[in-house]
Amino acid sequence: MTRTVLLVDVDHQRRRAVHDVLSADAHVDACADFASARARLLAHPPQSLATHHQLGAYNGLHLAHLVRGLQLPTRVVVYGDPGDTGLARETRTAGAFFVP
Repeated sequence: MTRTVLLVDVDHQRRRAVHDVLSADAHVDACADFASARARLLAHPPQSLATHHQLGAYNGLHLAHLVRGLQLPTRVVVYGDPGDTGLARETRTAGAFFVP
């Protein structure tokens, strides 16, 4: 069975680059904004969610908290700046993994 991943990133080039890496081993559904990602996540929870920490007015942690709060069967990875230790700590608190 092919792994399903929801990828969320507002930056087109970065989203494309991450999509290319993930699609080697999974079916990737990509979103460019928080609202569409939230709708897709609620309609069809994927096995994994990979999100950049900055999503315009929202951030990837909002999605991680949503997954945790609704107890969705989705593992969450938040990626961002390597030097942001506060974000790494908050990500772990939200039950997600942080990748610099």
